[in-house]
Amino acid sequence: MYLPYKKKRLSVKFDAKRMADELSAIPQEAWSFHGFHNTGHRVLPLLSTNGSLRNDDGTYNHSLIPPFLPTEHLRRLPYINSVIHSFGARPFRTRIAELPPGRIITPHRDLHPNWYNKVRLHIPIVTDPGVLCHIWSDRGQLTSADLESWHMAAGEAWVFNIWYVHAVTNLSPHARIHLVIDFQPEGRLFELMFGDVSKDEIIACMSYNYPSSYQTDLETLTWLSGGKPEVGKALWNVEVLEKNPQLHSYSYPEKFWAPESYDIQQPAA
Repeated sequence: MYLPYKKKRLSVKFDAKRMADELSAIPQEAWSFHGFHNTGHRVLPLLSTNGSLRNDDGTYNHSLIPPFLPTEHLRRLPYINSVIHSFGARPFRTRIAELPPGRIITPHRDLHPNWYNKVRLHIPIVTDPGVLCHIWSDRGQLTSADLESWHMAAGEAWVFNIWYVHAVTNLSPHARIHLVIDFQPEGRLFELMFGDVSKDEIIACMSYNYPSSYQTDLETLTWLSGGKPEVGKALWNVEVLEKNPQLHSYSYPEKFWAPESYDIQQPAA
């Protein structure tokens, strides 16, 4: 959903080591590669469409079609499960995301209708100061003057406006592992997100005018619908284009990938 700020660290803290210890018991073969559009990270599904790990055709399930139910992996992670349900809000698609060292997630926006009424929450489990999130305002030309870069520390909880262009760089020698949860903003989570936001800003956020249809290409639609593009078309009022309108939409200088280019923001303790 659209937010009245670019990013926000919520006033909660979790035991990252305890989460990491739980994850260490999950076999490596349980992780799947999220290689769509060359994002280059691995995921461990915790809540997925119907709680399944694979689609009917045997491919990995990355679907955004409800209902989102616990997978067999979440049942082996009691502390992580308690973290997910500590916000008093209903979780939707939830996964652990691992970005290997030296990898990037290129600039993009998360424009899918799944997020019209949801917020994406990040809780770092394993990270390094060399792992940075980057965000710009909504524009095609990504300039350094518009760029904000910051590091999310282990155990913190962050939300940011995924309708703005954003990217991730892991220029550290270590893998970055995050718990990533899609929520409807309600209950305790709503208070954490909007407790210090003015009434007018909240109204503007909640009344944001989203597009009446979603534009994408058939390959993306097939991937996001778990191999059922006709279901996706009907559910999300999709207009299928020959090319994904978002791919290659954002231009940025090559030096963007150099760590000395960033003005890294360290949030107050």
